[in-house]
Amino acid sequence: MRGGSGPRLAHRTDEGRSGRGRHLPANPYDSAEIRGTAELIEDADRTLPAALSHKYLGEDPPPEPDDVVRLIVRVTPERVANFSV
Repeated sequence: MRGGSGPRLAHRTDEGRSGRGRHLPANPYDSAEIRGTAELIEDADRTLPAALSHKYLGEDPPPEPDDVVRLIVRVTPERVANFSV
């Protein structure tokens, strides 16, 4: 997340492996990390953006060109670690 005081997220994938971390600006020594296997799913019908837009904005998302490819990253957690001082 850029700007604001919300959690900062980092994401990286290596050969289907995924790691996700959370860092809170209010307490930089408190963090969580989720590691697992990532699966990429093509969202050809653009159902996810429509569902999220309806849930949070109550309206359809803006139109996109037909050549835009949307992917959903589904992470199956294998390890969750919380670090706190």
